[in-house]
Amino acid sequence: MDDAGDIETAETAWRLLEDHFHHHAALMRRFEKTSAGEVVRLWQRGTNERGDALSLFERDALIERHCDLFGKWPEDQGRLVVQ
Repeated sequence: MDDAGDIETAETAWRLLEDHFHHHAALMRRFEKTSAGEVVRLWQRGTNERGDALSLFERDALIERHCDLFGKWPEDQGRLVVQ
């Protein structure tokens, strides 16, 4: 591959990586102030703070918060249904 192709490939890789980190930061912000007890309750119910079913984004954010608090994924993560 020529230098121009290498540069384009590197720029694409950096852009994708930046997008990934922005998404991860958004996940971390979603439940950043949610207490440990509340995280467990929301997970067990499969709802957000308003009682609505978790969106896929909220599910992923709740998993991130659970990992932040407890150092592991929540139990039964494969069975939680999201909208």
